Amino acid sequence: MQYTSLGRTGLSVSRVCFGCAAIGGYDYGPVDDKTSIAALRQAIDEGINFFDVAGVYGFGRSELLLRAALSNKLKSVVVATKFGVHWNETRKTYRDISPRALHIALDASLRRLGLESIPLYQIHWPDGKTLLEDCVAALESCRVAGKIQHYGACNLGKTDVDHGQLVGRLETIQLPFSLAERQHANDLNACHEQHGMSTMIYNALGHGLFTGKYDLNSRFIGTDMRARIPLFRGEDFKRGLAILARVREVAARNGRTCADIALSWCLTQPGIDIVIVGAKNPAQVTANAKATNCFLRDSDLGFLY
Repeated sequence: MQYTSLGRTGLSVSRVCFGCAAIGGYDYGPVDDKTSIAALRQAIDEGINFFDVAGVYGFGRSELLLRAALSNKLKSVVVATKFGVHWNETRKTYRDISPRALHIALDASLRRLGLESIPLYQIHWPDGKTLLEDCVAALESCRVAGKIQHYGACNLGKTDVDHGQLVGRLETIQLPFSLAERQHANDLNACHEQHGMSTMIYNALGHGLFTGKYDLNSRFIGTDMRARIPLFRGEDFKRGLAILARVREVAARNGRTCADIALSWCLTQPGIDIVIVGAKNPAQVTANAKATNCFLRDSDLGFLY
C-alpha cells in the first residue's frame, strides 16, 4: 500500500481510501451489514487506514457500520466524514451548509461514530445560499473547540476554495475524476499546487463501469443511482464502454484487472493524491488495494489518455 501526507495535517493516509457510500445500501444496490463489516475490517488488513463517509450515506447507516466494524480501532485510523446534505422523515434530501446546520450534523456524526473529535470534516456540497466564508469560519470554530481536527471540502471549484482559504485552512478538496470524467483536472491540480491541499477523487471506477462488469444489457433497479445517471444511459454509456474496451486491452497485456488499470491511471495523474473507492465485500477491498502496486508503462498511459 502506498501512503501520502494529508495536506499539512501531519497525518499519513493510504492513497486508496475506503469509500463508504455503497455500504449505506441506497445508491449502489442492496447490501448485507455483516458483509459490509467484514469488508471494512478487510481494509485494515490490506493497509488501508483512511475511510471516507458522510452523514447522509444510508441516512446514517454507513457511519454506524464504520463504528461497529472498527470499534476500538476507529481512533487509530483517519475518518473523513461530511455534512451539508440532510434528510427529513420521508428521506427527502436537501442541502444546507449554514453554521446552524453544520453544528447539528456534526453532533449527530460524533454520536453515530462514537468519536469525541473527527479527524477530517468536509463540506459535502455547497447549498447555493450560504457564503462559503461563513461556513469555513464555523468549521474553524469547531476545530478550535476540539470537535474536529481538520476540515476540507467536496464539490467546490478553485474560485470557491480561494474564498474559503481566506478565513480558514481547507486541507483537502474532493471532486469526481475518472477516465470518463476529467473536467475537474485543472481545479484539482491548482488546489494541490497553489494551496498545498490533498486532492481526493471519487467515481474513479465510473460508478463501477470500469470494473468491466456492465454492458449495454445491464439493468439497475430500485434506488441504485446507476439507473438515473447519464454515464449509464444513451450515448454517454456507449462512450464509456468504448473507454472500457481500451482498459480491457491494457489489462490483458499487463495481466491485471480492468479496475487495476482504471485506478492505477488515476493515481498516476498530476495532482491526484488519493483515490476513494467503494466496496461491498472483502474481495472487492482486496482488489482495490492492489491498485497501488500496478504500474503502467508510458505507452499504456498514452493509449488510455
